[in-house]
Amino acid sequence: MRGKWSFERAQKQSLKKLKNGMDLASEIARLEEEIADDPTPQTLACVADETIWRARANEACILATGRDKTQCLVRIHLAWRYSAFRWIAYLHRAEQLAIEFPRKARNRALPIGDIDFNDTSGMGMVMAQAAVLGEDAAHDWFGQRCLRMRRSEEPFVERDAWTVGPTASFLLWLYVRSLEKEPEGILFDMDFGPFQGIVDSWDDDRKLDDAVISLCDFHLKKVRSILSPDNDLVFGLAVGLGYFMPTEVLYLQRVREKRGLYVPKPAHEFLDQPMAQLPFPCPRSGCDPFLSRVYELCREAMPTFSIPWEQDDSGNTDWLEEVDLSTFRFLRK
Repeated sequence: MRGKWSFERAQKQSLKKLKNGMDLASEIARLEEEIADDPTPQTLACVADETIWRARANEACILATGRDKTQCLVRIHLAWRYSAFRWIAYLHRAEQLAIEFPRKARNRALPIGDIDFNDTSGMGMVMAQAAVLGEDAAHDWFGQRCLRMRRSEEPFVERDAWTVGPTASFLLWLYVRSLEKEPEGILFDMDFGPFQGIVDSWDDDRKLDDAVISLCDFHLKKVRSILSPDNDLVFGLAVGLGYFMPTEVLYLQRVREKRGLYVPKPAHEFLDQPMAQLPFPCPRSGCDPFLSRVYELCREAMPTFSIPWEQDDSGNTDWLEEVDLSTFRFLRK
């Protein structure tokens, strides 16, 4: 997305994607093709995230200005669930393989791709989104798992996964700020790049507003240049739901609200738009047949695989039908 950003333009981009092969039916077909190939559980979870997520997130965008915003909100929640599922399935499988093949684990040669700096950034964004949506159990699960990963070497995590680029460490820094008691042995002696202004202004309410505005400007720059390489080493910011909302700023607001601190809410086009103005907690999406199927297939390969918050199927299920794209005439101009 090049040029000046606007939410209406983002909606038109989403509508175009849905009309050109990224609609729910097409994405389901891609997922079915992958299932037919009998993939590993981590591959299946990844493909589910990259297919169904794509359709539901774009649907959320075009529905954000509709009469019933709940239709947008439950899709945002569902998109987050797919991303969370992806990372938990990977971590469970990697831990399982490390136990099954201790020698390969010692030699860092497990038959699974390693977690790199892109991946830790992705996990950090999912953790942040959990807090923003009101999924506190998931937020703490990811936060504690990332702390453990950063504290000690694991055979499936690249040694520079937490040192290349500031995104993952900044989000983990925010997680630590959210805790009643800061954990021992976690140091953040690094340059946080575009996030440094937030760190430096944490105790200065006046400066914090300016730091948030600068961060929103930077985030929009990443959105506009989404297809360009991350030569600035700031990974993951505009990926996933971060393409539609300033996840890191919404997380910052949630953490400070939880701690009883001043919450910066400056005027900015990326904050003053529907997908950045979410109720807390966000309405939950209910049982999703595709996610349920992927979950069961993963459990066949990993019998001990379990995600506590996926055991609760309560929530809105009115969104299960595909969106009728022909009704969005207001986006055709």
